[in-house]
Amino acid sequence: MKNSLLIFCLFVPVFCSSQVIDSFSDGNLTENPVWVGMQTQFKVNTAFQLQSAATAASTSWLFTASEAIENAVWECSFLIDYSTSSSNFACMYLVADQPDASTLNGYYVMVGGTADEVSLYLQLGTTKTKLIDGTDKRTDGKKVNIRVRVARDSLGLFQLYSKTDAELEFYREGEARDLNLQSSAWFGLSYTNTASTGLLYCFDDVEITGRPVSNPALPLLPGELCFNELMVDAPDSATEYIELYNRSEKRLDLSNRSIAVRRADGSLSTVAVFPAGTTLAEKQYIAFTPDTSLLRNYFQLPENAKLMQVKWSNLNNEEARLVLTDADRTTVLDSVQYSSKWHHVLINDPKGVALEKMHPDLPSSDWSVWHSAASSVNFGTPGYQNSQFRIPGESSGEIIALAQDWFSPDNDGLNDRCIIRYTMPEPGYLLRLTIFTSDGAFWLEPQLPELLSTEGEVYWDGQNRQGRISLPGIYILLAELYHPESGLTKRYKMPVLLTIR
Repeated sequence: MKNSLLIFCLFVPVFCSSQVIDSFSDGNLTENPVWVGMQTQFKVNTAFQLQSAATAASTSWLFTASEAIENAVWECSFLIDYSTSSSNFACMYLVADQPDASTLNGYYVMVGGTADEVSLYLQLGTTKTKLIDGTDKRTDGKKVNIRVRVARDSLGLFQLYSKTDAELEFYREGEARDLNLQSSAWFGLSYTNTASTGLLYCFDDVEITGRPVSNPALPLLPGELCFNELMVDAPDSATEYIELYNRSEKRLDLSNRSIAVRRADGSLSTVAVFPAGTTLAEKQYIAFTPDTSLLRNYFQLPENAKLMQVKWSNLNNEEARLVLTDADRTTVLDSVQYSSKWHHVLINDPKGVALEKMHPDLPSSDWSVWHSAASSVNFGTPGYQNSQFRIPGESSGEIIALAQDWFSPDNDGLNDRCIIRYTMPEPGYLLRLTIFTSDGAFWLEPQLPELLSTEGEVYWDGQNRQGRISLPGIYILLAELYHPESGLTKRYKMPVLLTIR
């Protein structure tokens, strides 16, 4: 190719889009573009390819400036004149915060490895997590000639593709969503070789299109970021987590901020440090945890729940003072002195039950604004709105009503269940639902969550105590609300028609 590099900006009202192309046809690494790193371990060969030049077993890398991360596409061709293995593989760094592959925070594709695959990884310092597990044996053979393409949209969805020299179309390796990192400074290439394979790696035809995050993060001010949910005694099948909320009207830069425990002598013990490039959009939630996969699986989280995996020090199950600090570790942005005694009186064992703040704008230091998460969400809502959320100053009157005054449990997809919607004035209510026939005879007491959230729904599917659909007719639903702390009890009667259409 004649052009070694094209970099241009399309100036539009909200973002700058860039493109990087390098076919190495200029024969150097010092201009158009500039590659930094281990220059002596690479050369541009006579075929105008970037070739490895290691004289001993090693891992070597080069990086060039690139901010592409949003609506971005990365492509590169890999030619490896040897069988890949755990000691012989190559990598393409899509996103990186520094030009050092040993300690960076970023995303990369590995070509080769033990499984001879093309896979996508998240790297946070020295911790590496596989996001997309590509097809095994994809690079199996004496020689590898493969082109890799990765696309990422503005919501953090990565799609990974590869195409061998014998294929006409790209093969889809998989997709994964990850929002751990939302900015980039570098793009890189690396290879890991044994003593006999130091000259057997080539890279060619690098193409990058994309843009930085369109809404860049702004500096963090006290009061803009707060604690919002605490899981300090994790269930056996999940992990601890701490959720934060951005109360501001702007995207915040959380880079190098930290959560710590303040000891009795005033010193701080770090729980977690947020990686460089971490940002949080306005009015959004983020939960930090040592294992995002376990958390997503255990709580069956919605797709928009934002989690970030970080190195973690375990929390005290009973009580501690948590502080949220700026990068200087002296400026306190928020704090909370939590206690397991804050849980609802009916929570006999707080293990696996999160403490939720009823509204992010309420002060974290006030114990009365914290409440046990509802059983209907498996006692936790990491990364999205809390189950006990309510707006301060809202009407204190409880509301409980039928969505429709009839239902037909015939599985036709239309009004198949009797839906009872509720809105409570405060957390802590229990609901007992009893169903009677029209002449007052007891019919059924459906199984319900032990502890209600402040807003939600409960259902009757029309079945009787034997698990069969009840006979058509009018039934009376008696809803009894009870608050164990205040002793308040209220009852509501609601007739509903069960019909078979």
